[in-house]
Amino acid sequence: MKYYLKRHAVPIIAVLFALVALFVIGNAVWVEDNAHVVLNGILRVGIGVAMILLITKFGFPKLSIQDTIKNEPLAVAIFAGALAIAIALLF
Repeated sequence: MKYYLKRHAVPIIAVLFALVALFVIGNAVWVEDNAHVVLNGILRVGIGVAMILLITKFGFPKLSIQDTIKNEPLAVAIFAGALAIAIALLF
């Protein structure tokens, strides 16, 4: 448990610092608008990625895309890039 806390300490501290800076610098309406955009974006991206993974798993079962790319680093990189493009398109 400590290992995971240490591993994620820097990103957590960075996010907390950014939130504190957001509250100090911005006004309440601006903070609320940004929070709304971020939370909706996280929800949309999460649903989009889940749909992409479900489609590749069950929509094309004969291709077995996820099982095929599991052991190929280049295929994993291409698939991650495709997911990044899909996430960008969701916004």
